[in-house]
Amino acid sequence: MARYQLPQRSFSVTAKEVDETINLKDPEDAVKYMPNLFVRKRNDGDNQAVLATRSWGLNSSARTLVYYDDLLISALIGNNNTNSSPRWNLISPEAIGRVDYLNGPFAAAYPGNSIGGVLLITSKMPDKPFAVAKETVSVMPWNQYGTKDTYVTSQTSAAAGNRDGALSWLVSANYLDSFQQPLSYTTFGTTLGVGPAGTTGTIAAQNKAGGVANVVGTGALAHSQQTSGNLRLAYDITPLVQATYSFGIWNNHQTSDPQTYLRSTVTGLPTFGASAALPTANTPGIRSM
Repeated sequence: MARYQLPQRSFSVTAKEVDETINLKDPEDAVKYMPNLFVRKRNDGDNQAVLATRSWGLNSSARTLVYYDDLLISALIGNNNTNSSPRWNLISPEAIGRVDYLNGPFAAAYPGNSIGGVLLITSKMPDKPFAVAKETVSVMPWNQYGTKDTYVTSQTSAAAGNRDGALSWLVSANYLDSFQQPLSYTTFGTTLGVGPAGTTGTIAAQNKAGGVANVVGTGALAHSQQTSGNLRLAYDITPLVQATYSFGIWNNHQTSDPQTYLRSTVTGLPTFGASAALPTANTPGIRSM
């Protein structure tokens, strides 16, 4: 390598390449085959899908920047793999024109958080009238421990645009209805197969170190309904100067309920503890088997 040559490379994928090679359900799917990148997408519509690079992992969400039409969608309120993940769902999959990735930490045109790299997602501004709509349905059977269910996700996305002289416009919308599989399980006890007193249903299990990890239920089972819409206007002032305006909105309504495997030995009803006085399946928000 030459002494003054920056070790930075860029990688790109266009809308045409996405259509031909990628099963694009969510915006983050557009980058899953790009080198040196990994998106932790645990389910369709995951709002904690962290972008990891070759130099920073999943626990460092603030060390990589994600832009959509030059607007930052990274959530720099923290540096973790939960509530500080990029707001991918602001983007309608049908509106993506190209994706470019700049390897960090030498993206000098961007703030210091670009130390891990910069991901640039650009809308496909039209040269002629176009309209597209797509409906996607995903079905995932699940059978583990005491949870046996089928989780279905449906997504409707659409985009339309046109150019009239120097003015071009693009409008896009996306609606996703997602049911999430268990991402964690609740464990109990120090004796294999023995659960809380006064209950049945504990499943004997061990962790990877051989310790007792009896399973008594799941963590949160999320149902997410997400709606997003975007408007982008561009006006060519000169062949080299363009003025743009972008507006986007995203709404996420999510409910998360655990599932218990325990049943009271007194009433036979699902319970979350050792007493029949604890919540049962008839209590709002409680999910029984």
